Amino acid sequence: MLRGLPLACWKYRTKFPRCRVCHKRNRRDTPAGGSFRFLPVAIDSPRFDSMSAQLSLKKKLIFAAIPLLVFGGIALVGFVAISSRSLFAFAHRSGQYQDADEISQQYFQFDENLGSRLVPDQTTPIKRSNGEVYTIHADEDGLRKAQAGETLQEAPLILTLGCSFSFGAGVNGDETFSHLVAERLGGTSLNAAIPGHGLSQMVLQARELVPSRKPDLVLIQYSYWLVDRSTRIVIPSMFGKVPGPYFSEEGDSFTIIAPRFRSSVFDVPLRKYGQSERGPLSFAGFVCQVGFPIYGFDGFRYGSAMIATKTGLQPGPTSRKREAESWAYGEILELCRAHEAGAYVVGLGSSTKPVPSMDHLGFPETRLIDSNGYLVRKLSSDDQDHYAQAYYHWAGEPDRIIDTHPNAYAHSVIAESIIRVLESDDSDSR
Repeated sequence: MLRGLPLACWKYRTKFPRCRVCHKRNRRDTPAGGSFRFLPVAIDSPRFDSMSAQLSLKKKLIFAAIPLLVFGGIALVGFVAISSRSLFAFAHRSGQYQDADEISQQYFQFDENLGSRLVPDQTTPIKRSNGEVYTIHADEDGLRKAQAGETLQEAPLILTLGCSFSFGAGVNGDETFSHLVAERLGGTSLNAAIPGHGLSQMVLQARELVPSRKPDLVLIQYSYWLVDRSTRIVIPSMFGKVPGPYFSEEGDSFTIIAPRFRSSVFDVPLRKYGQSERGPLSFAGFVCQVGFPIYGFDGFRYGSAMIATKTGLQPGPTSRKREAESWAYGEILELCRAHEAGAYVVGLGSSTKPVPSMDHLGFPETRLIDSNGYLVRKLSSDDQDHYAQAYYHWAGEPDRIIDTHPNAYAHSVIAESIIRVLESDDSDSR
C-alpha cells in the first residue's frame, strides 16, 4: 500500500529552505513550475513511521490542548452565565427598592486591611421592600454616625466594635444601642461596627482607633460567630467572594493575616442593570461586566488563595478558635488599659439560646454584659416565637420576618442592659 506525500510546493520554496516533511531542500524536490511533487512511500515503511512519529511529537500536545481549551472556555462561559441568572434577577429587584442586606456595595468599599468599610463622608438612604426607609451616615473615616452633620463632642466618647448587630442593620443611626448609650451618658457615639466583620477586624480597629480617638468607653461585641468569621479567608457577603483578615498561628501566639486578594464585588456596576430592561442583550452585558468579574476572576483568586493556604505556601487560618478568641479579646483589653479607656464586653445573640460563657476572655466579671439574656428576661415568655415577635423586623400582610437583626426596640433594650451595668459599676467604684 502506497501513499503520496507532498514534499514541497512553491510556497514552501519561498518561505522555508527545507521541506517540513522530509527536510530535503526545496529547490531539488520542487518542479520549476512550483506545483506539488508527490513521492510514493509505503505506509508500513520505516521511513513513513519516522515521519509520522516526528509529526506527533511536534503537534500532538497542541492538537490535544485545542479541544480542551475550547470545551473549557465553553464550560466557563456556561458556569458564569448560570451563576449570573439569580444575581441578574436580583439587580432588577434592586431597581425597585434598595435593601441594606442586598445592595451592600453601594455604601461599602474595599479596604486592604479590613476587607470592607463604609464609603467615607457619604449619606445613604436605604428603602426596603416593605417601604421602610432608614439612613446610613458615614464620617470621614468610614465609621457610622447618628446624623449627617454630627461632630464629636468633648466627652464621654463611646467606641463600639462589632458586626451588623452592633452596626444597627435595619435601623437608623440614632436608634442603635451605641448611640442610645452615648446619649444617656451625655456623650457621643463612635460606631466602628461593620456588617460582615468578625473578631479579627475588631482587633485591627481597636489598634487604630483606641490610640488615635482616645475613647472613654469601649463596647466590645461578643457573639459566637465572630471568631468563626475570623478563621476563614472570606467574610459573609450576599454574593461573590469578599476576603477578610483572619487569625493564623505564630509560634505559641497568633497573628492577623491581611485579606488575600481584592474583591470585584465593590466595583461591578450592579445598580446600572437594575435600571435597564431585561432581555438577552442586557443579560449578555451583565455577564460580561458583572458575572465574569465576580464568578470568574474572583473565583480564580479565591481558588488560588485556598490552594496556597492548604499547601502551606501561605499561612492558613487557625483551627484553635477558643485560644484565638481569648488572645483577641485580651489584646483589645490591654489596648484599653494602656490608653485608660473603660472596656465592656456585650454578649449578643439572635435567639433565646444563651450566649456562650465569656469567662475565658480575661475581663473582670463586672465588665461582662449578657445583653441577650437581658432581652430574654424582658419577655413575658422565654420561647423563640415571643423572642422573634419582639425583636426581629416584620412586614407584609400577613406579617412575616424580613430581617433577624435587632429592631429598634431590641436596641433600646440592649442599651438599657448596658446602662444598668455602667451605673452599677460606677456606684461600686465610688
